Amino acid sequence: MKILKTNPYVPCIAWILTMNITCAWGQSLQEGLEIHIPFDEGKGNVAEDLSGNARSMVPETEIFPGAVVNWSGGRFGGSAKFNYDYFMIAPDYYGVAGDAARTISFWVRTGPGDQNPAGAQGAVIGWGINATGQRMHVKFHGTFIPDEGIIRQYPRTENQGGNNIGDQHSFNDGQWHHFVSVFDPEVDSNGDGIFAAIGDFDHYIDGQLDTKRGGVGNPMKTNINAEEGAQPLSVGGSYFLTRMCDTRIDDFRVYSRALSLDEIQALGRGDGVDGPPAVDITNQVEGAEFFSVDTPIEFKVTPNAGAFVLQKDIFLELNGKDVSQNLITEGNTGAWTGRFASLEPNKVYHGRIGATDSKGRSYAFDFYFDTIVQDNYAIEAEDFNFDGGTFFNDPLPCDDIIEPTSQCYYDRVSESGIDIMDSVDDDRPSDEDVDYETFLFNSYRFGQGGFREEEGDTWVSGDNVRAKYSDDAFNDLREFDLERVQTGEWYNYTRDLPEGIYHVLLRARS
Repeated sequence: MKILKTNPYVPCIAWILTMNITCAWGQSLQEGLEIHIPFDEGKGNVAEDLSGNARSMVPETEIFPGAVVNWSGGRFGGSAKFNYDYFMIAPDYYGVAGDAARTISFWVRTGPGDQNPAGAQGAVIGWGINATGQRMHVKFHGTFIPDEGIIRQYPRTENQGGNNIGDQHSFNDGQWHHFVSVFDPEVDSNGDGIFAAIGDFDHYIDGQLDTKRGGVGNPMKTNINAEEGAQPLSVGGSYFLTRMCDTRIDDFRVYSRALSLDEIQALGRGDGVDGPPAVDITNQVEGAEFFSVDTPIEFKVTPNAGAFVLQKDIFLELNGKDVSQNLITEGNTGAWTGRFASLEPNKVYHGRIGATDSKGRSYAFDFYFDTIVQDNYAIEAEDFNFDGGTFFNDPLPCDDIIEPTSQCYYDRVSESGIDIMDSVDDDRPSDEDVDYETFLFNSYRFGQGGFREEEGDTWVSGDNVRAKYSDDAFNDLREFDLERVQTGEWYNYTRDLPEGIYHVLLRARS
């Protein structure tokens, strides 16, 4: 292991400063704390609640059977990574009710390559009933910026009938940002004479008050009555809008009061946070396909609450082999950065990275990527047969949901027992459920009226790494993947291949 820079005296200074700040704010930041999920486990399927109210979160499994937490690196300790394939709920906690004051706080890291599309409102937090004024919802609101050629993601808070849409500070730059949404029914923030309205939510990004856009809308009357259909608190998506977010969430909190600016900024500094060291991969390796062997794995390690981390207590495993001796690190025991640059081509990697601090607390998580060479011939079962054996040799993207391209898979229904064998009880909800109508219309490969006819579970593809349709990235072109294949299910996929020698790979998502 090569150490480029060291400074053994920094941890003592950091320890003194952290202790002073923590003592000043520790008590007030617990007042009114309804739920506090640090996401520091790094393994298992439960994210513990540190509020003292026993409201731990688990993956939602009615919509996503068998879903598991995708652990990742965090701003403090660890985080949960969401990528459209699950969200988490606090099964017995239904959030703050009525027009009572509340504060939602979390850290978020979303990269420019993450798949939150323009115009989509990716759900981040939700609870309540999907009716006017009766739900709470925090979303990402994607806006395509033509002059820059990129999508920017802004925060949006609403109650189903009133919005506060941020437009000043975007999230998706690959850095950690602290987001806070505050509602105080006693404050008329925008001077319109309406107090209990969602338009009077204040957004704070990294401790700074964000500008407001959007109407005041309907008064707040959040409904948390489960007998009337209220849904529990969710993170990473919601029951109301399953266009979910592609992001990481850390240190999630809900308060039953409006935090002050000083308290918001204290949370943004990490005051009162105590836990294992943050181990964060800083480039987009996790889940990467065709990752270049010329690009190293880059990471940083930051201890919390007065602890320090020795260089020898940082580790990296690749496919079960400890490669820590080949890490290149720099920094000191209060903050390390590092990289690993000895990847092999055409290989699928299972990595595990972690660190242990001076208090004996550890954080580690698994991640996956591959270095398959991009010029290999791709044989992908991204769609399956229809009409009893019919198939498209090289399916085109669907460019119009009303009159799709003739050789695309939109509105093509498979014949059970010939093209497909899929259990109906593991599919996403049908369009009979009004809460999912928009979700289904924008996500399945089958058009309106076709949902109940099709057994298969499909989803709009996230294949933006291979960039098969990159020239049309912002024109709503759709290709489709198979999703949630269960034991005993099968799909017939057919394609004519020219004569040649092929490197055949199975890419499975589960």
